[in-house]
Amino acid sequence: GERLSVSDESVLLAVLKLAMNNKSFTYKTTFNEILSTMGTTAGKNTYAAVLSSLSRLTGTKITLTIKSKDGKKTGLVNTILSGAKFDKYNLRISINEYFGQMYLEGFVTSLNLDFRAKLKGDTAKAMYRFYEGQPANYEIHMFKLCGAINLDSSQPKFKIRQLINKGLKELVLHQYFEYGK
Repeated sequence: GERLSVSDESVLLAVLKLAMNNKSFTYKTTFNEILSTMGTTAGKNTYAAVLSSLSRLTGTKITLTIKSKDGKKTGLVNTILSGAKFDKYNLRISINEYFGQMYLEGFVTSLNLDFRAKLKGDTAKAMYRFYEGQPANYEIHMFKLCGAINLDSSQPKFKIRQLINKGLKELVLHQYFEYGK
């Protein structure tokens, strides 16, 4: 399927948070509720962006392989959303029950959506998602990080370093990382 953007990820996190609030994988909501959960203001373009993201999330499949202690592997291939029905203002969203269950069981990294909404840069948001799933003091090569956060590694090295440093500075500013550590 199509690679998801940081904005698609924001919509997904809002959809998951609203599902938790509604205690159901299928629920009714509005564009405004999704946008406010994302920490974004409503507007004509934002409605279209949410709708576009929901379309991609409905068509995106995930593959999960779980290795048990005895070495046996089991797998799951499924979509993230089962569907999204909408009219001018309202939505009915259905999260795929298998994906929803994986989220509840912690197979999908849970993020602090309020903290993430404070981050403005896409690189900072992607780095926050990545580092939330890693152990403390995790180190990674710049090009591996690019792959993990979907940053175009064909750019000149100075541009990659510039984008990563900008993301790191924003995470330090919001006290996710400490400067110099």
